[in-house]
Amino acid sequence: MALVTSPAVVGPEIALQSGPSEAIQVPRPFHTVTSSGVAGDARRASAEKGEAISDACAEAIAEWLMK
Repeated sequence: MALVTSPAVVGPEIALQSGPSEAIQVPRPFHTVTSSGVAGDARRASAEKGEAISDACAEAIAEWLMK
């Protein structure tokens, strides 16, 4: 794995509203998260990773709704 140190290459940091241990995050306007409209670095993305994230989100939401 290569280490990229230039923020311009990776993209801006984003400000998360909730702590990483919270399963459900409350939405907020995207402009409060990033001023450029970019959040993260999509070069390492894949369909499999996207599906895993969607599945995990759906499971967390279902668990939250069942409380």
